Amino acid sequence: MKTWRFASWGLGVQSTWMIILSAIGELPPIDAAIVADTQWERKKTQETLRFYKQWFEDRGIKVKVVTAGNIRELGAAAHIHIPFWTSDGGPLLRQCTNHFKIIPVKREMRRIAGFHESKPPHPKPGQFKNWVGFSWDEWDRMKRNRIKFILNEYPLIEKKINRWDCEEGYLRMGLPVPVKSACIGCPYRDATSWLDLKQNDLKEFQDAVRFDEENRHNPLAERDNSTADKLYVWRGCLPLQNIDFEKESKRQKKNTQIPLYVCKGKVCWT
Repeated sequence: MKTWRFASWGLGVQSTWMIILSAIGELPPIDAAIVADTQWERKKTQETLRFYKQWFEDRGIKVKVVTAGNIRELGAAAHIHIPFWTSDGGPLLRQCTNHFKIIPVKREMRRIAGFHESKPPHPKPGQFKNWVGFSWDEWDRMKRNRIKFILNEYPLIEKKINRWDCEEGYLRMGLPVPVKSACIGCPYRDATSWLDLKQNDLKEFQDAVRFDEENRHNPLAERDNSTADKLYVWRGCLPLQNIDFEKESKRQKKNTQIPLYVCKGKVCWT
């Protein structure tokens, strides 16, 4: 029985570096790197995909790009919606990751290995190894895959490589550093991320503002016995266009502590 090794490529700093390490022989070879394209990523992230897809393929790594459609068009619909923040304080159920990323990647793994995307026969338990690009400073995000034939592995955590190690690696190799990957209108963006978008990609920020306004009175707010009557992209439940993100970013940094187990560039208490 062949064991397949796949990398879930999220196009960010850590997952891209994880595949680079495989390409240069510091991690084992993989059968394919799989990207789930939500069709609403930043232009800078699309540039990362184009550059590194070619870079990986030039070094013998197969790259497959899959999609479940445009999340901007479909992510505000019933059953597959993104987690808007509601006027009564809580977020809607987060279903977008499963619909637009997890399921398309799983189906592509099956196709590459010669299985039907959903019908039996199924792979054997643990037959697919799924590399996840969490770094050492994110060790608490590790979890088992709920699908029996997929075994999640965390190569960067196993090697105790943190985010700053990854960034330094790009600089050593003279390679472009990816931006943090997230959908343009993701409600999980923090203030610093929104500030960066507004200052450096105003057109994309304005697109997020339109999306926010278009869905203010989305009927999703009334589902599941919710008492909310409005939806927001910003966690503070105010329109995006009204937020002083420079002020919010300063407040965020003031209230954020560096984890005790991580120092810049090194790992402590190991």
